[in-house]
Amino acid sequence: SMQSPIYPAIQEFLTQEGQPAHAHHEISDQVHLFRTGHMPLSDAGGREVGRILFMRDVTIRSSHGQRDMMLAVGAALALGGALLWLFNWVIGRVEQRLSASQAEIRESESRFRGLVESSSDWIWEIDASARYVYVSPKVKDLLGYEPQEMLGRTPFDLMPREESVRVSNVFAGIAAGCKPFQAMENCNLHKDGRIKVLETSGVPILGPKGELLGYRGVDRDITARKRADQLIQESTQRLALLFQQTPLAVIEWDLNFRVVDWNPAAEKIFGY
Repeated sequence: SMQSPIYPAIQEFLTQEGQPAHAHHEISDQVHLFRTGHMPLSDAGGREVGRILFMRDVTIRSSHGQRDMMLAVGAALALGGALLWLFNWVIGRVEQRLSASQAEIRESESRFRGLVESSSDWIWEIDASARYVYVSPKVKDLLGYEPQEMLGRTPFDLMPREESVRVSNVFAGIAAGCKPFQAMENCNLHKDGRIKVLETSGVPILGPKGELLGYRGVDRDITARKRADQLIQESTQRLALLFQQTPLAVIEWDLNFRVVDWNPAAEKIFGY
């Protein structure tokens, strides 16, 4: 109908110059959407005398397409939101586990530090060059040095010269085989110059290829024990000397009153 709101749009489409044949165009009357096309009509002489107009109502298809697009966009947004929520949830769980692991590590370190600091033994670690990289506070009681004063030194730096040579030679053989060692006695100089006898044990620290990275171990102060052993030995020697030199007969019996030993004076007195 000439009164249809779509007519002006059709007329404008047909009057456009340079419009190629079979060109398609969409026009609307604000209610319907049409897809249009045209084909020229020519007379016997080839002159264009008119055009045939083709129109197809694509309103429903267009609305479906828009709806599908909106649904697709909505689905994409929903999926993106779900992925974002999942990502945040995973990150939250990882952070919780990491926080719990860090708390456990701190608690474990605190327990270990308390154990080390309350130990009666001096706990240490040396690197592959036998230099201290960790020293527990107990070294203050044993040798009079603060832990910071010990870092970078070797165990042999704290020994008298002859003892340093002896112990370093022994330790070199142990380290060459990456072997542990136990109860190695060695003399050390206290900061005030006194001699302290320590009993040292250690285990090797090995790298991923089996290379020696250092040693961890403990030192125990056995100065008092060694002094007691020395006093017992000296007393035994004095007793043996008296046993041999006294003019009195000294006889030792077992529980069955059989003679175990007697001194020279007893030999003289009894003639045996």
